Amino acid sequence: AMPDSPTGLTVDFAATDKLDSQLLARMISKTSFAVSRDETRPVLNGILWHLDHEGVDMVATDGSRLARYSQAANLAEQIGEKEANVILPTQLCSQLVKLLGADHQPPKVVVGESQVFFDLGDTQLCSRVIEGPYVDYEQVIPTQNDKRLRVAIERLLPAVRRVSILASSYTHQVRLGLHADRVELSATSQEIGGEARESVPASYAEEEMEIGYNAVYLMEILRKIDGDDVTIDLLNPVTATLLRPAALAEGEDYFCLLMPLRPSG
Repeated sequence: AMPDSPTGLTVDFAATDKLDSQLLARMISKTSFAVSRDETRPVLNGILWHLDHEGVDMVATDGSRLARYSQAANLAEQIGEKEANVILPTQLCSQLVKLLGADHQPPKVVVGESQVFFDLGDTQLCSRVIEGPYVDYEQVIPTQNDKRLRVAIERLLPAVRRVSILASSYTHQVRLGLHADRVELSATSQEIGGEARESVPASYAEEEMEIGYNAVYLMEILRKIDGDDVTIDLLNPVTATLLRPAALAEGEDYFCLLMPLRPSG
């Protein structure tokens, strides 16, 4: 039943200039693609939403990739030292994005123990949350990736798409060869017996290496990154890679993590 007066941690987006309806919709859009479809791990079938006095962030992961969007905001006056961690079901998130796209006022959110309530003025949305502790995703985020590649998204994304046509239908692997002034993309299909190669200009000042990714996952991430360039932070061919927009707004942080594939072919 829809609660008449929901109780819990309450945040009014209209009370701070850092939070609005478009931000909430953007956070969902930029993380929901990484939600797991594996129903044996239900906590990964939703988006983790964290709120505290310093701001809000959302995280989604399926084990092979991870997306995290954070926005700093001073919420101390509203919630003090309280904080909340809730796992939002994807159905709720898709409905919420549709509603936020309409002409509604900034939402007022009430996070309870088992439910989350969104008051959009003329529309209210209430949902149960996914129960259980979320995975400790912090431990998989690399902190020593000291090699940085910078490349134009409008050059890299179409190149990955073209080369991936000859990637394996099982692994979808595309290999990236990193050089000082370029990235060489390649893929090999054992089924067809063909090979594709393409070179894209890039900025890279570290040792040369070759690293393989699932092309479908890589393209999904590149489509979610705003701006002209993407920065790709690496350590070696087997450590998780971090992809970020080359430029971020003040108080905003967005990155995607992508696990490399083992070399093949």
